[in-house]
Amino acid sequence: MKQDIFRSIDEFFNEDGHFFKEYGLPYKRGILLYGSPGNGKTTLVKSITGSTKAPVVYWQITEFTGSHSIQEVFGIVTRLAPAILVIEDIDSMPEYTRSVFLNTLDGTQSREGLFIIGTTNYPQKIDPALINRAGRFDRAYEIPSPPQKVRENYLRKVDKKKIFTEEVLTDIAKRSKGLSVSQLNELYMSIALNWHYDGELGYEKRINELIQQNKRTLKNDWEEDDHSIGF
Repeated sequence: MKQDIFRSIDEFFNEDGHFFKEYGLPYKRGILLYGSPGNGKTTLVKSITGSTKAPVVYWQITEFTGSHSIQEVFGIVTRLAPAILVIEDIDSMPEYTRSVFLNTLDGTQSREGLFIIGTTNYPQKIDPALINRAGRFDRAYEIPSPPQKVRENYLRKVDKKKIFTEEVLTDIAKRSKGLSVSQLNELYMSIALNWHYDGELGYEKRINELIQQNKRTLKNDWEEDDHSIGF
């Protein structure tokens, strides 16, 4: 996946897109990165944008994004082209502005020389017209939650203090199915604190809490939680 992305971005900005002109390809590109929060979409975007000296524009979509904002952003980035436009949380695009956004993506002039990177935590919320039509987002890449072996290797790497035995590592990796990389970091922090103060790992309870947290997020029932904090 990284090879595909970096090859396309390298050629896009090499000699002002000579590769695209040589092969008669439209000088525009759009990719969509999707997957659960905390698994590296933002890190990958930073790695991509940091690999080139091209101008980069970051655009955070919210429920208040309107047609004026769309025209303003594309007007700015078009003047900077060849450039990268990163569209964060594209699933948050309000319904009433989607037609304007789609029409803008279809426009030849507004896309010339633009490498667009869209990100979303909730691909199921995205308008199918965005990814089912060539020329808008050409490729969609899933950034998945880490499988068991990756979770085990990752925890082994972060365990600088060597508080885990191999048996414990294997057990944690099995129990932590569905946790993101950022949640694994939080898990290790909790375990390290327990070990530092109490001399015990106590990882079972924290893993269960994180798993329940994921379930509540999917069901969107935080307000029904008896242990909510806030006002």
